Amino acid sequence: MSIATDNFLKALYLLRDEQVEAVMGTQLAARLEISSAAVTDMARKLAERGLVAYTPYREMELTPAGEELALKIIRRHRLWELFLQQVLDMDLKMVHEEAERLEHHASEELMNRIDVFLGHPDFDPHGEPIPRQSGSLPEADDLLELQQAEPGKTYLVARIIIREPEVFDLFARYGIHPGQRLQVVQCYDFDKSMELEVGRRKVLLSEGLVQKIFLNPLN
Repeated sequence: MSIATDNFLKALYLLRDEQVEAVMGTQLAARLEISSAAVTDMARKLAERGLVAYTPYREMELTPAGEELALKIIRRHRLWELFLQQVLDMDLKMVHEEAERLEHHASEELMNRIDVFLGHPDFDPHGEPIPRQSGSLPEADDLLELQQAEPGKTYLVARIIIREPEVFDLFARYGIHPGQRLQVVQCYDFDKSMELEVGRRKVLLSEGLVQKIFLNPLN
């Protein structure tokens, strides 16, 4: 497959994974930073190949064959991220950017060997599940969404969903990463933002950023 096809299938899978509602072409265009016309053209081509279920002006979905390919791409990406972080000690933003490039150019044999070398890991450095060679996903403990956290209690960051470079930079500046302890200071009902205590500093996160963080309770 081409890099454009890889990116389209992966983006469609991840968008569907992040939200309850169906994925529209405008959302894919924004995620891939391409025009809506380009999304429509690609969706039609992939529908002809049996990888995407597409109807003009309606939501689109991956077919079983398309989901299988998307999971293979995501598996390569997340294995590369973990390899680069654990073996080469690269920071989270850098491993993501490098994995974006490497995921298109590695054979399944190489990725399977990296999987063995890493000890068949279940999660990448962000706490996101790494698809197995079979295509199944490892089961995770029931994680708590940040918006469900109670003020005054201490939690451990277990998973962060990051797709945009700006979010990497912001979370790095705030020290938000898997393994970090935090407390909720206050929730603001009028805009769903939250004030957190991360380490020794207080930070304010918008609703969109709050939705990217998942926790394990500590007390």
